[in-house]
Amino acid sequence: MENYRHLKNLDQGTAGRVALYLRRQANCSTPEKVVIKRVDLGGADQLQREAFLKEAEILAGLRHPNIVRLLDSFLDESAGGRQLCLVMEYASGGSLSSLLHQQSGLGLSESAVARFACQLLLALEELHSRQVLHRDLKPDNILLASTARDVCKLADFGLAALRQTSPAKDSPAGSSASGLVGTPAYLSPEVFSSDKLATAGREPSDIWALGCCLYEMCCLRRPFDADTLLLLVAQIAAGSWAPLDPRRYSPLMSDLIAKMLKVDPLERPSAAQLLSHPLILSHLFPLLTDLGCVGLKKQRTKKSSRAKLATTVKRLRCRESGNRSLYLFTAGPDQDSHRLSEIAYDLPHEDLRCAKLFSGDCLIGLTKRDRLVRWDRPGGELGQPPCSWFMSDIVGLDNFRVVQLDCGDRFAACLTDAGVVLTFGCGRDGALGHGDVADLERPRVVGSLAQISVTSVACGRRFAACVASSGEVFAWGCLPAAEAGAEVSATFPTLLPMPSGRCRALSVFAGPEALLVAAETEGLQAALLGTGWNRFGRLGLPESARPLLPQLELLPVPLEQPEESVAAASIAGNRCLLLLTSGRLLAAGRGCAAGFGPLRLPNSSLAVGGVCAGSGWALVATKAEAADDDGGRYGELLTLLLEEAGGGDGELRPLLANCRVRSLAADAAGARAAILCRRCRDAGGD
Repeated sequence: MENYRHLKNLDQGTAGRVALYLRRQANCSTPEKVVIKRVDLGGADQLQREAFLKEAEILAGLRHPNIVRLLDSFLDESAGGRQLCLVMEYASGGSLSSLLHQQSGLGLSESAVARFACQLLLALEELHSRQVLHRDLKPDNILLASTARDVCKLADFGLAALRQTSPAKDSPAGSSASGLVGTPAYLSPEVFSSDKLATAGREPSDIWALGCCLYEMCCLRRPFDADTLLLLVAQIAAGSWAPLDPRRYSPLMSDLIAKMLKVDPLERPSAAQLLSHPLILSHLFPLLTDLGCVGLKKQRTKKSSRAKLATTVKRLRCRESGNRSLYLFTAGPDQDSHRLSEIAYDLPHEDLRCAKLFSGDCLIGLTKRDRLVRWDRPGGELGQPPCSWFMSDIVGLDNFRVVQLDCGDRFAACLTDAGVVLTFGCGRDGALGHGDVADLERPRVVGSLAQISVTSVACGRRFAACVASSGEVFAWGCLPAAEAGAEVSATFPTLLPMPSGRCRALSVFAGPEALLVAAETEGLQAALLGTGWNRFGRLGLPESARPLLPQLELLPVPLEQPEESVAAASIAGNRCLLLLTSGRLLAAGRGCAAGFGPLRLPNSSLAVGGVCAGSGWALVATKAEAADDDGGRYGELLTLLLEEAGGGDGELRPLLANCRVRSLAADAAGARAAILCRRCRDAGGD
């Protein structure tokens, strides 16, 4: 042991104590971290000791990227006893079990589960081809190679055994593959069945345990679990387990697990057969090229004809459909002083669905593949060339499919397809809803809403709000209090009382110190609720009489048709604009008559498809007759200077020529806006 230095104890493994050591080697100047498992041989007889040593020799010959490698084995008699020491490679990412415990209510994504399944099937195929059985496959014994946690390794072979076609009569107990060993919740039915004892503890038992592990990755619970061993055995023998969530996992994933959890071991596919499953095949080739069994150096090679063809097709598609563009709009005191800054982005395999302003120097985009990306401008004046913005991924959302995004003042909230809310950014005033004011770099599930299915989310300048599927409204952060001039910071989501009369909230819109809720009454009539500061009467009520609405109240909105309702709202510091489903645009606040009224546009026949307002300006996107093949819903983008008196008497000017707008979003201060559009090709262009 003179070449090993003890660092710390790790765990008590199945067959011995486990500790972390530094190993020094003569041919290597840098010591490496290794794990040493000590097996006490004091109570073992000669046959058992030989079995242990033979097992160590077999494992030492395994070389596979998904099996923890046995580096060395020796007998240590320095501590007054005889201990078999197994020197294993160190996996710094922890165990799969610890990764699952860190999940916030939702299992791993299907792609992550499939990637782990590929690696574990490859490991089992290698073991079984060498007649080695693991017999204790569970999340605790699956290690993650690094902190990236994308490569897993099968570990803890304390109960592993050599498969014997006909065990010798004098072979020691536990040396063959038969016998009741392992963790009960992961044991296969044949282990408890006397008529199937011949197949117990063989390859199908490892496949069954892997199926249990995959199920646990998806559901964060075991497929078979009970308070007593008798009930657990009954569940396993029946082979009945709750189905996977169809909203998160495809039928292929359910089929893969069902094949592994066949009650009859003869119907259970082998690891080699499962590697040809459609779900596994879709992840197998990228996995093999990423991992490999030998270290290959990457070399620069010329582009293949196939790669060149893909590049050519991509360019032709871009030329045919037009270029995607992202702009930062900065309002000026008049029409001539408005500025546009183009932000270059390159997403070769996907496109953006919307973009929001996180701060004056940061934008966040939601892609069509439900991924979040961000652009940061290190410094300098607005209007810098596109190369001054830097794009990066927002990590921590691998297990979620984001469908909605909104931003406040340096914080953001996103909603998943499963109705889960995640927040990140600046935690001032409790705006993240986690019960504190700590900042978060990575998105985290709002725990208080974990049991609630959320359908809509929005962020104000210093608060956020959401609507539950039950029609209730929750808000957190800096909220207006019942007394004028006071503020309350709710660090956890707080249920907002609804006005008298039964109303059901549908969607929520937020702005500086104000919240609007599109709702429907008990008679299915459209309604608009509001709360917050009523500056300049922007909430549709006289400011002199109602400067503050401390609770949600029914707001007067003139709806001309029974089916007309509020489709979108943009709240600025001194004004509020409502876009109705009919395409009409209503306004309230500074320069407008009392209450919500039609915004006087220079072109009265203009059909509005989208709107975004700040203090003294508005961006208006015309309504397209039909969505194009790129998903654009709006047509031409126009700017309108909202005068301090007279509402929309200012001139309506084109802002971007030959563009189809995808999304518009103002920042929390109402000074800037993010514009996502597609620059269409001129009719006379080449």
